[in-house]
Amino acid sequence: MYLRKLNLKCDLWSLYARLNRKNSFFLDSSLRDDDVGKYSFMGYDPVLMVRSRGDIIEYREGKSFKKVKGNPLSFVDKVLKANQDLRGQKSPFPFAGGIVGYFSYDLKNMIEKLPVKNIDDVGVYDQYWGVYDTFVVEDHRNKSLWLAGYDIEKLNRMEKELEEIAAIRNPFEEGAYIGEFKANFSREEYVKAIAKVRDYIRQGDIYQVNLSQRFKFEVKGSSRYIYDVIRRISPAPFAAFLSYEEFEVLSISPERFILIAGDYIETRPIKGTRPRGRNPEEDRMLREELACSIKDKAELLMIVDLERNDLGRISRPGTVRVPELFRIKDYATIFHLDSIVTGRLKPGITYEEILRATFPGGSITGAPKIRAMEIIEELEPVCRGVYTGSIGYIDYRGNCDLNIAIRTMVIKDGWGYYQAGGGLTIDSDPEMEYEETWHKTKSLVLTQKEVNRSACLV
Repeated sequence: MYLRKLNLKCDLWSLYARLNRKNSFFLDSSLRDDDVGKYSFMGYDPVLMVRSRGDIIEYREGKSFKKVKGNPLSFVDKVLKANQDLRGQKSPFPFAGGIVGYFSYDLKNMIEKLPVKNIDDVGVYDQYWGVYDTFVVEDHRNKSLWLAGYDIEKLNRMEKELEEIAAIRNPFEEGAYIGEFKANFSREEYVKAIAKVRDYIRQGDIYQVNLSQRFKFEVKGSSRYIYDVIRRISPAPFAAFLSYEEFEVLSISPERFILIAGDYIETRPIKGTRPRGRNPEEDRMLREELACSIKDKAELLMIVDLERNDLGRISRPGTVRVPELFRIKDYATIFHLDSIVTGRLKPGITYEEILRATFPGGSITGAPKIRAMEIIEELEPVCRGVYTGSIGYIDYRGNCDLNIAIRTMVIKDGWGYYQAGGGLTIDSDPEMEYEETWHKTKSLVLTQKEVNRSACLV
């Protein structure tokens, strides 16, 4: 791998915003954290694009996609095998080039035999990935930018391009507009759906289900400007901006789905939410309320047990651990309760086996997972798409860092789609659960206000 330090007078997000290139990515640790927020990555000009819907897989190495019928869960392993000469590469960064993109929640239908009832009214792919052999890194601790890659000629060309791009003055001159939010549930409908979930729990079908509602709104102008605002309002350790020809994905996720480094595997499920207060005293009271909540702890404990079981299917016997169980994490607009579950992978495990064992994440389905997904399909009126899928990277060495795609917006054909939900148990208060979905949209509401205020000034 070739490394080159970049002496540019801007940070990585500013550079990516100026780039404004389709088929590109920005993996954004906008919330600085010595544990999970050390680096951010960006890339463009992929050597390969891969996407799928059902069992139809599309590959593009030139200008057009070619379709084949096959197993959409096996392509990661195929890419890693095709680049196995790079597996031994040493990199000072956790990402060493490779696959960047997303798995949508609806990829579940290729893993389990589930009913398919919901309407796919947005029409995104089940997964969409680029393979990047050259990329840029921001080291937040040392406040430095690095260009990394395997082709010295491409590295030289991109260095010149980035120097030119960095000189662009205002990447957000176009501005943006966000229209009125239209939910696909009324309050009464959502409360009724919660009552149905509680009936299923009483009948012994499930212990917990994650139910969500979706907000649709008109979008005009620069999606990069919208992301610039939302990442300032609500920075997150697993945020991302993905740009494709057909649509864009904007995520400010606080939750890790899977980290793999060598044979080490880790997941960090979140359950339990409280809004931030209006002052430090309210913050203290709400934080304490979450820390002492029997309902939220029980909810998280169910998911931790589910994740222990999932990791146990692909980890060496006796290696699954829960080093941290009930942690309170502070974010700009909310508090969350989370845990850490770890394991050591069995030798020779494939990504297809990892996905079949763990995807989708239990924190956004419920327990037992398969029955919870059936109930979600029954009660939610539309396909989830990217929401509660996973965004991130899988590098040439087989290492990965993938988020749970919550706090995530898709912008397509002039419309934005944003979904929010919560875990429901027998103790759930329907009105409070409905309000929690709105707490989780606070960053979007604040973004709408700032974006539209700025639009009025243009």
